[in-house]
Amino acid sequence: MYFAGHWGDTLDLRLPSVVGRGRGRGAYYGDLERTSGRDGHLLEQIRSVSRQKGELQQQEVELRARMLAMEIQRSFESRSAQYENVAARLQAWANESLLREQNKEVATLRSERDHFEAERSQNIHKISELEEYFQEKERQYAAFHEQDRIAQETSKYKDEQLREAQGWMARAQEMDAFQSSTNHSLQAELRERTEQYNQLWHGCQRQKRDVDLLRHGVPSSGSDEPSALICHASTRDYSGGFTSSCTVSVTAAKGVKTKNPSFVGRMLQASSDMAKQNHVSAYGLSVPCSN
Repeated sequence: MYFAGHWGDTLDLRLPSVVGRGRGRGAYYGDLERTSGRDGHLLEQIRSVSRQKGELQQQEVELRARMLAMEIQRSFESRSAQYENVAARLQAWANESLLREQNKEVATLRSERDHFEAERSQNIHKISELEEYFQEKERQYAAFHEQDRIAQETSKYKDEQLREAQGWMARAQEMDAFQSSTNHSLQAELRERTEQYNQLWHGCQRQKRDVDLLRHGVPSSGSDEPSALICHASTRDYSGGFTSSCTVSVTAAKGVKTKNPSFVGRMLQASSDMAKQNHVSAYGLSVPCSN
């Protein structure tokens, strides 16, 4: 059996019986004494190689574990990105569903208002009829005031009808009060939405004026000053309000000449196109910024 040492030497590890085959017993024991000193060195080398082998195996296990951890981390990061995309899509769908629900609620309120208006007109007509009826009954009651039991029974019957009519009038007054409160709330909501629409319209007009001023002012200042355009689109919070800001600023770097003069024109055109885009309010109104 042969074994490679540290320095690439091939060591003979065959059994002494095989080495001493064909020679006498004395030569065999002489060889044993000469090789006994080397055996300790060989055993030490074998132990050293075994330790190195164990260390290499341990390093291999650690490297494999590290590679597996890196693969698991990459897989986790990719799945996290996928989950974030799905969450963003679900949030967008939820926002669209919220807008649809609000539009449905507005349509329901309008239909209820129309229904209440129709009921109110009917109740007013009934009240006028009942008033005429009461007046007629009062005249009949004054005419038959001095009659006998039949006239009294007739007056009792009329009193019952009068109580029923008063109940109708009370219910009509309650419905009228409810209709009045509903109209006040709808008018307040209409004023609030009109104010939001006007604010958004004025914001678009200011954006257009800023873009026009920038478009006419930047070319006259020279092509050796680079410009930077910053435009923030209007956003809507979940409470129904608006935060609309669109500002255009020009920063000139002193002593620096632009290598592409048409860059300013392209940026101005892009900001102008962005300012002309339609903005959608919280209630589905499209507000275009006119030229």
